[in-house]
Amino acid sequence: MLEQHVNRTPKKSTNVSIRSDLVKIAKDDNINLSNMLEQSLLEYCKKKRQQEWIDENKKAFSDYNRIIEEFGLYADERRLF
Repeated sequence: MLEQHVNRTPKKSTNVSIRSDLVKIAKDDNINLSNMLEQSLLEYCKKKRQQEWIDENKKAFSDYNRIIEEFGLYADERRLF
């Protein structure tokens, strides 16, 4: 979802401060800083949202695991392996 939204969103100029040695390395390696920052931010935001979702649902995971431990799965006795 985040990737699709970003691809349709117009670009906006912004100012960032980056260590000069890193800028030189990026230029020497022909790295597009705008694309690199965009991809890195996208990955960071995605991971952050995933962790927030996990944190918000920890109790549900715990409750579900407790129920499975106590009662097992419905298909446990029907499994062929």
